[in-house]
Amino acid sequence: MDRTQTLRIPIVDLKEGAQSGSDPAPDALLRVGRQLTEAFSDIGFAYVTNHGIPEEMITRTFRSTGEFFELPLEEKEKLSRLNCHGYVAVDREKLSAGGDRHELRESFDVQYSTDRYPHERLPDFGPSVRQLIAALDGLTGQLLLALQTGLNVKDNLLVKSHANMLDCSVNSTIMRVLYYPPVPAQRPPGTLRCGAHTDYGTITILLQDNLGGLEVKTRSGVWEPAPPVDGALLINVGDLLQHWTGDRLVATEHRVLVPEAELLQQKPRRSIAYFIHPDDAVMIEPLDGRQERPPVNAKEWLMKRFAETYQY
Repeated sequence: MDRTQTLRIPIVDLKEGAQSGSDPAPDALLRVGRQLTEAFSDIGFAYVTNHGIPEEMITRTFRSTGEFFELPLEEKEKLSRLNCHGYVAVDREKLSAGGDRHELRESFDVQYSTDRYPHERLPDFGPSVRQLIAALDGLTGQLLLALQTGLNVKDNLLVKSHANMLDCSVNSTIMRVLYYPPVPAQRPPGTLRCGAHTDYGTITILLQDNLGGLEVKTRSGVWEPAPPVDGALLINVGDLLQHWTGDRLVATEHRVLVPEAELLQQKPRRSIAYFIHPDDAVMIEPLDGRQERPPVNAKEWLMKRFAETYQY
């Protein structure tokens, strides 16, 4: 596994093993699976390179969606989040403990099978996000196959449990286009861009701009930076995969703080997160058969976490 002197998070090369749009070679698939399992057992995160998502596709989506967040608030709120799809304004979702801190973050949540976009104002918004979701869906299938190979999961269980990721009627997988506006000079004490939290589902695929700011909490309690790496995506474990693996793989807390440098405070930060969830009806119980934890229903767990964080 690749490591650099400056990165605490491992880098895994997906070449021939889990690239989007390609059939994996068995030996490469096993290598990728073992490396992901090792990384996820330690810090819960891994960068992946040679992932098969074209850079021009990512750039197009950042460009088309970035224009949306520059619209007046009243225009954005015409597409406010409904049934897990649409715009979320600043402080409508709070991830910090207690939910009492100002969180400078907006988002547009996207479900693939929902056609509710700013078609007239931004005609490329919908097509660009749908194209990216389709590509990320293909990559997800390869990552799940590699993971179940590395974990020696039988009966194709992980892949079969995510059979309907593009159908929001039976699966809660979602893409979030995130926008962190410039930080005003006058702001409440303790203001954050994103409070410390774990993700709720199986895994998350994160695409970052070049501004940075994401931090990951190690098992020793130290916050480590997770900066953007050229050509790489960042993958992390969610709560349900930790439950599935009996705590072998770790859903790690992460956060985005306000930058200390005033120049960086004046710049908006952008990221796109693809939150992968099992099909809604799936019951999550430890793969090794141990009954130390009761089974968890995928949809019920997600609704519980949403109720804890959304300010509606």
